[in-house]
Amino acid sequence: MAPEPRPDGKIVELATFESFIEAEAALARLEDAGIKAVRGADDGSGSLPNLAAVGGYPVLVFEDDLPAARAVLASEESETAD
Repeated sequence: MAPEPRPDGKIVELATFESFIEAEAALARLEDAGIKAVRGADDGSGSLPNLAAVGGYPVLVFEDDLPAARAVLASEESETAD
């Protein structure tokens, strides 16, 4: 089932990652959990990585999904710490 559109949903930053790979991995975990998320950095579609080097790679989610998205990332961190 397709997610309901949220035309008035506020988009907020979930986390910022140092590398493109880390941000993409987080996006994949969120997608697997059914949470819609996007990468917020403009790095020229990967062709100009130095553009994102200063601010990192932010991952954005709808504000309503923020607690669930944090839980997804926290569960991944606890799995890798074991």
